Amino acid sequence: MHPAEEVQAYHQMMKAKASIDDIAKAFAVTTRHVRGRLRLAKLPTSLLEALRRDEITLNVAAAYTVSEDTAAQETLFQRLSGTWQADHVEHIKRTLMMDQDRNCDRLGRFVGCDEYEAAGGVIREDLFGEDIYFTDSALLQALAESKLDAIRQDLLSEGWLWAEATLAPMDWQAMECFARTYPQQVEISTEEEERYNALADLT
Repeated sequence: MHPAEEVQAYHQMMKAKASIDDIAKAFAVTTRHVRGRLRLAKLPTSLLEALRRDEITLNVAAAYTVSEDTAAQETLFQRLSGTWQADHVEHIKRTLMMDQDRNCDRLGRFVGCDEYEAAGGVIREDLFGEDIYFTDSALLQALAESKLDAIRQDLLSEGWLWAEATLAPMDWQAMECFARTYPQQVEISTEEEERYNALADLT
């Protein structure tokens, strides 16, 4: 079955009140497969027509489904039409989701999907790939800062006199304000020497 026909068939079953599980069983496919095809059904008409006429591949059409903004999908599709980037799947995804963090990005890996969702964050899964997008960048940033500060507090509780946490990259300009400290020989008191000797005897 042509992907466009498959999309239409699934969409018609959904309109007839069939569940995703029902559709998956009827076509002997996974529920993820069905969810992906139903997301294709929400693409702008111009994209679906291009898919139906084989003017674009299924992979290209699927790339547009990472976003739910139909206006952005349509605008990008028209802008890329006829260019070498028209079938560049990763470029399409990056352009549509340029303001979204992914689970493989540094903040996404640091916070994690479970903690983000527990805080009320909403994710959007790439149903034709492996990426998961965090739709609330401000929340993700706040969670990362909170988690990093907790690590800072743990260090201070261990006895460190100073610890600073930041999500900003530590380039040479940020590092130049720090100086290297070298070990120095110090004199110990009689009491400290006796304590040292007593501990040494225990070994």
